Amino acid sequence: MRRLFSRALFVVVVLCSAQAYADEKDSQGTTDAFSALLSMPQAQPEGDGEWQVFAPEDFKATDEAGLIEYLSHQNADMQQVAFHGTLLQHAVRANMKDVAMWLISQGADPLATVAGFSRDPDSLGLAIYMGHWSIVDALLALPVYQQLSGQQRTDRYLVQNPAALDELLARHFAAPTGKLGSCMLNYELERGAVQQALEVDSRQLPAPGELDRYGNCQSVQPAEDQSVRGSFKTVDLAAWKKLDSQMQLPIFGYLLQTLASADDVKALFASDLRRPEQSEELTELLLPWMVARPRTLNGIDPAPLPFDARKALAEHLPTTILNHWLADSNHLYNWLAIAASGSVEEFSWALALVPDEILTAESASAAQAGLQGVRSIEQRLMIWSALLQRRALRLDVQRVPQLLYAVPISLWAELFKHGYRIENTLATERTENSNHPDEIRDWLVRPVAELQQSWPLMTEQVPDLANNIIEKLIRPFGRKPFTCTNNSDSPQALQIASLNTLIQLGAVVHPLSFPKACVLNTAPHVYAQLLALGVVAPVADVASAARFVFEPVKCNFLPSDGWLKSLLAPGEEEDSRQLHFETVQLLDVPESDNCAMVVSGFWDMVGSADNDDFIGGYERMNPCFERLEVTESRMERNGAIEALRFDGGASAGLLGLRDTQEGTRYYLAYRESGDRCSGGLAPHLLAWTKSAPYYLKEVSAYAPVAQALQAQCDLQGDLSACLGAVDNSRDGNSTTWDAPQDVEGFIYRTFTVQRDDYLGAIQSFDLVKLYHWGQNPVPPKWILAAIDAISHASLPVPEKRRRIAWLFKNPAQLKVALEKRESDDVILDLADWLPRKDWRPLITALHVESTPSNIEPWSTLASEAQSNNDPKAACQFLTVAGLPCH
Repeated sequence: MRRLFSRALFVVVVLCSAQAYADEKDSQGTTDAFSALLSMPQAQPEGDGEWQVFAPEDFKATDEAGLIEYLSHQNADMQQVAFHGTLLQHAVRANMKDVAMWLISQGADPLATVAGFSRDPDSLGLAIYMGHWSIVDALLALPVYQQLSGQQRTDRYLVQNPAALDELLARHFAAPTGKLGSCMLNYELERGAVQQALEVDSRQLPAPGELDRYGNCQSVQPAEDQSVRGSFKTVDLAAWKKLDSQMQLPIFGYLLQTLASADDVKALFASDLRRPEQSEELTELLLPWMVARPRTLNGIDPAPLPFDARKALAEHLPTTILNHWLADSNHLYNWLAIAASGSVEEFSWALALVPDEILTAESASAAQAGLQGVRSIEQRLMIWSALLQRRALRLDVQRVPQLLYAVPISLWAELFKHGYRIENTLATERTENSNHPDEIRDWLVRPVAELQQSWPLMTEQVPDLANNIIEKLIRPFGRKPFTCTNNSDSPQALQIASLNTLIQLGAVVHPLSFPKACVLNTAPHVYAQLLALGVVAPVADVASAARFVFEPVKCNFLPSDGWLKSLLAPGEEEDSRQLHFETVQLLDVPESDNCAMVVSGFWDMVGSADNDDFIGGYERMNPCFERLEVTESRMERNGAIEALRFDGGASAGLLGLRDTQEGTRYYLAYRESGDRCSGGLAPHLLAWTKSAPYYLKEVSAYAPVAQALQAQCDLQGDLSACLGAVDNSRDGNSTTWDAPQDVEGFIYRTFTVQRDDYLGAIQSFDLVKLYHWGQNPVPPKWILAAIDAISHASLPVPEKRRRIAWLFKNPAQLKVALEKRESDDVILDLADWLPRKDWRPLITALHVESTPSNIEPWSTLASEAQSNNDPKAACQFLTVAGLPCH
């Protein structure tokens, strides 16, 4: 670092995952205080998360008394935040009562909230949430909490731990009322907690249907564990009647969720509890329970009421109303799906209540329901037997799911009689949408006995099955054309038995071309059997070992403004993904001396998916988000850049080849390594289309030219030795200008004329040229170079300010430039001459809502501003760094 300020006045400490905190007292003392507290065993985060915090060398304590003794010498800032909490909040989380109360005596604020944590609790709310009742009692004795009434305590803190109502009432909290009371009543009833339900002040409770499940009750969430849910008991009727007498509306609707049997339903309806007087109102209460318990307050679908209870409730519904309700596709689906997950008796009962006209109109929903929750072949057989006995079921309509995998083969004949059809995917080249369901593919992996049993039905449904099924089995499907990249996606021994069976059943054998890569990656005995059966043709031995030779790029590249603009254009955004192009390579293109360009990039998820919170600590999740590669070929025509996307990755680099036999030029895409989320890409050939508009297209692995290349070279091996080429991949050692390069580096090295023009316009303040550059994107490194040049220019300060003001006009471009690692010294140099009032655009551009990855140089600037008695400027710099400002 070429500049050092008086950083003793202001030190930024970064702990673990770039979680930083600043200190106005003794910053080292604050650092050591956090390190000591968080190194204690009881202060470790819950679950699998961790904070890699190490105890200070001089900290040897093993209990709270020793920790307090150590903290008393640190002069730590009690309001600072590290790992999402203050020292006090971490002490409360760790159930360190003595430490917590000592910290409060030293100035820690118990009312400070844990930002970003559920419902932003203060110290009392956090202690209630954690169930640390000794700390709760100690905090309640403080004047700041003593001044709250019992009702204020309940309204503010009950939501932190609804299950602890008894504990809170014992500490003179008031019974919950209003909407909170309704939520609590629902909560206690779902737990079957009769006495706790009676403790709710129920005089002014809204009806259960009036609660906003996604708003008012979001903070009071019933248990998801079905084992803790309560059930209706007739012995509690007296208690329910007492509660009912206190309520403005009947408790009847609340009790429906506790019913567990037909006897419960009978007892509830026989009781003298109030219920809705109008049949329509009663129907509205009962209908939701016919499919499941209504969605819980946290949006989780719990288990449905037991079959006997639902069957008994249905007896209280008029048939006309039930039929009208079942006519809704969602209701019908839920009705049958829940029954399908139960017994056959339950499904038969539910299906019998569906009229023919509704079943015909909603056959797709009924078929979907028949696939849900079925746990055994026997159950599946009985459920689909019941469905297929209904002639009203129509399976030749839209939205019918694929059924062969779920319906037993013994029922396929009936399935086809109801109109079900198999999609013929025999001739489908599955390269673009490999995840599309394929019933023929799934059928092929069935046991031999099932293939024999279903062959007559399959050939009847798919007339050309016998003529094409061998190719469907042998050729890897659902993958890219360049196949057999390893043993796992090459033909396996298990397929030989299926091949023999299919041939015996009448499948026609056509010798198939077999890429050399498949030969190399197929077990020798398997390949020998494939040859013996005649299903693959022998790989021809290519005599000319030098048919394909390396050919370097010979085109001319003119770094025009159009090319520059196309490389700087922002990537597409789609939902939570953003497209970033990372590499660029230049290629020869037919009928032109000028180069074409290939750019490659990926869709990246916006934001981090790692877990990092106050309770669980930091946990690296490494999710397998969809990181699809996007590759474009770009050409300049009449000053405009035309871009076309093509299949097959090119981010690892392309190697130019000449086919000396045909005279055609090809490009070999280097192998791309996979990771835990992707299998990568095998080497594959690309070629320009034969006529304009030209674009790159992947060559099938089964094309003769691809076969010949595989015969000449081991595409998984050393291509340089085989083709006499320098390794032109991104990871290779090529120094040629047309090798794949990082986009940003390519721009900086190639567009020197434009860069000099831009920097010259800034230096001379040429308004005509500056207007031109103001209308176009500018590379981030050029902006940094311009700022640096102004700082070191021999110009009066007013002239420097004019130029800097122009550079600060585009906040988006300025932000990207100043977030580069190279920007630290550039920003620090501005502090030598740029007045503080001119920093506002820069501060605005770099405003962040969370701690950035690099705190410098903002902490240094804040330190300098504090030294110069400029607290306002210091606060601005701290804000940019994502640090607290007091």
